[in-house]
Amino acid sequence: MIRTCRELGVRTVAVYSDADANSMHVQMADEAYRIGTAPAAESYLLGDVVLDVARRSGAQAIHPGYGFLSENADFCQKCIDAGVEFIGPPIYAITSMGSKSASKAIMIAANVPVVPGYYGDDDQSLDRLKTEADRIGYPLMIKAVLGGGGKGMRTVMNAAEFEQKLEQAKGEAMASFADDVVLLERYIQRSRHIEFQVFGDKHGNAVHLFERDCSVQRRNQKILEEAPGPGLTAEFREKMGQSAVDAALAVGYVGAGTVEFILDADTGEYFFMEMNTRLQVEHPVTEMITQQDLVQWQLHVAAGHQLPLQQADLSINGHAIEARIYAESTQKGFLPSTGTLWHLNTPLSGDRVRVETGVRQNDEVSVFYDPMIAKLVVWGEDRTNALSNMQSALDEFRVAGLDTNVDFLKRSVVHSAFKAGEVTTAFIAENESDLMVTPKPSLELVAIAAVGKALQETSSHKPSDSIWQNFTGFRMNGSLKTKIALEVDEEPLHVEVEHLRNGDYTVNFETDSKYSVTLQAKQTANGISGKMNGKKFSASLVEHSKSKYSVFTDDDRYEFTLPIMEFGTAVKKAGAISPMPGKVIEFFVSCGQNVNSGDLLCLLEAMKMRHEIRSGKDGVVEEIFYEPGDFVESDQLLVMIN
Repeated sequence: MIRTCRELGVRTVAVYSDADANSMHVQMADEAYRIGTAPAAESYLLGDVVLDVARRSGAQAIHPGYGFLSENADFCQKCIDAGVEFIGPPIYAITSMGSKSASKAIMIAANVPVVPGYYGDDDQSLDRLKTEADRIGYPLMIKAVLGGGGKGMRTVMNAAEFEQKLEQAKGEAMASFADDVVLLERYIQRSRHIEFQVFGDKHGNAVHLFERDCSVQRRNQKILEEAPGPGLTAEFREKMGQSAVDAALAVGYVGAGTVEFILDADTGEYFFMEMNTRLQVEHPVTEMITQQDLVQWQLHVAAGHQLPLQQADLSINGHAIEARIYAESTQKGFLPSTGTLWHLNTPLSGDRVRVETGVRQNDEVSVFYDPMIAKLVVWGEDRTNALSNMQSALDEFRVAGLDTNVDFLKRSVVHSAFKAGEVTTAFIAENESDLMVTPKPSLELVAIAAVGKALQETSSHKPSDSIWQNFTGFRMNGSLKTKIALEVDEEPLHVEVEHLRNGDYTVNFETDSKYSVTLQAKQTANGISGKMNGKKFSASLVEHSKSKYSVFTDDDRYEFTLPIMEFGTAVKKAGAISPMPGKVIEFFVSCGQNVNSGDLLCLLEAMKMRHEIRSGKDGVVEEIFYEPGDFVESDQLLVMIN
């Protein structure tokens, strides 16, 4: 947004919380103002404080971004009252489309097909909801009426779990949107998520800029998006696109918006799901295939101009794919990861590759906001070419210091189902064994890591008690050797690095097979380079704690650990540990209670989501260390079980 404003000669004013004081957007803007402490409720959700910044800075307009106040009708009204242009749709569009139940009624009136369900805001009693659920049939979806981003949403497979899932959805909705009203919808098990980018102006014009397929999702949040949708015919696209435009016209829409549809992969039917009355995170894929700057369109429309182009002027050029790079552990159910970005290397942006990010190397990914690191967008003449470009770009995307989903995305884009364009919203669940793989380094990468670390440590002249220092010792006869204990996938791996007299290195693995690797290597600015098994290699080594370092090559990557014994490790394993910093919401057990492996112990709220903490063993609850409302750091013992 700031880049587009610069191109148009528009000055920008940023707002920031204590967590964002040194962030990229603050440094890029012409002016920046603090609006509060880190929690969103004490900063970014304070509409009056944001408007006060507009008054003090003399700003004429406010761009609300993707979240927070972007779909807040009260804030929109306050902007109007203050004489500040809200770069978004009118209040009626926000309120009618912001309510999933009200929006369905409007769509029915506009002859836009909707998913069968219950949309009764007026009766939210448990008995009524259970009755409607039985009428709709299982499986079904519970959705927060004011929801978005997967929050306040649960899939219910049978009647037995309805009440618990309803309570969870309502609790998450209240925490995220201060409203726990929900709707119920039929759950289409083999569905595609197709959304159309729409745009309206203040003169009654509306167009669509084609569709995006956003079917690859986890926790009901998108992680891979592409445009155009694979396999959609021109006739079907025109029909679906007209429904999207009809939806926009039905609410007098102004500005950028997204009409989202569920496409039944078995029947070919499509149904209106919801409308996002803002710019979407994945809008760059639309920009790549239309060569239009949608933020620039937003600014022109907000200034009162007509749409830059009409429907007949718009066309699709090539294919684009976006991968959302998240700080999260896919092996732990996509659990968000927090910490320092000790190393961040991205592909170079150009005509075919675009990297959108708000963070830099050494920035912190905090518990307070969304854990997305970047949007990686690629373009190609066709889908095959775009897929190839995405694979190459993901190979070049290197992060150290916290867990990311980069390897998961690499496995996803090369999967046969994704390459064939045969993807539904169940893609991850249906291909879990292929995608949710615990990464293991090749023995060759371990050898590179060991030699590289040895050279790195030797050249730094560390104290003599370093395990690497013996590597430089003088030997009258024979080679120089040192033994190293690495940790790979939480299991010890003992290796011996031997510096041969001819300058080569041999790494011997102390395993049953007695495997060994010989390589030539020399130190570089970022790691080592050399030759192994007749093939040249170049590796980067990044140290990001006393006991952890990451190694990257063109073909492989892994985070290695030098085991350090920590006091309390045995105790921690006897109970439930907080997987990340967060706020304790509720405990479901008490001291003295018997629990089984898998039982729900408590809820932890972090990064705008609620996470279930479950028991990893059978036993008895001996002690509970926190109370609801307490904030806990990562890796803290929540419940002791013996």
